[in-house]
Amino acid sequence: MGERVVDWEGIEELRGGLERRVSRWSRDKSEVDDVVQETMIRAARYRTSLREPDRMDSWTGRIAWNVLKSLRGREARRPVSVLENGQLDATEGREPDPLFELVEEVLWVKGVEVERARLSSLLDAAIRGLPELEQGFVEAAYKMQMSPCAISEKFGVRRVLVKSRLYRIRQKLHRRVVEALGGEE
Repeated sequence: MGERVVDWEGIEELRGGLERRVSRWSRDKSEVDDVVQETMIRAARYRTSLREPDRMDSWTGRIAWNVLKSLRGREARRPVSVLENGQLDATEGREPDPLFELVEEVLWVKGVEVERARLSSLLDAAIRGLPELEQGFVEAAYKMQMSPCAISEKFGVRRVLVKSRLYRIRQKLHRRVVEALGGEE
């Protein structure tokens, strides 16, 4: 019911060039993918309105430009509220936390009993072994108790990426501490 007729002939071959063209306009890979996909759909859908088939390349380029402008316009009009930032800061990660279980002055790491002081020194050594940017993330989040939004502003990272980066850094630190403990046995 109401099925649209599309004509894909010759359009799919333009995908590579279209991706390169849109990549010059945008550095965001997901945005490029979205624009190219929407352009391909629109080109197939409105193919019958193209009067000069030999101009298909420039025609699809113009469609892509319009799709990109439209996408960016929608993003610019999308309101960003302070509530979103507060919700992001209050949302807990999916990973189990903490990785270390406290029992008096002894901690258990992967079934290995470790004194708190020893674990602290292993963790400090693992942090010092991180790249400078990751050390900055750890310091901001855990020593300075900064919110994800504040960390985002300080390091110029999109705020939706802060928690995932911190999660990967914690996983890396955990692996290094466990490896160091394994080397002591």
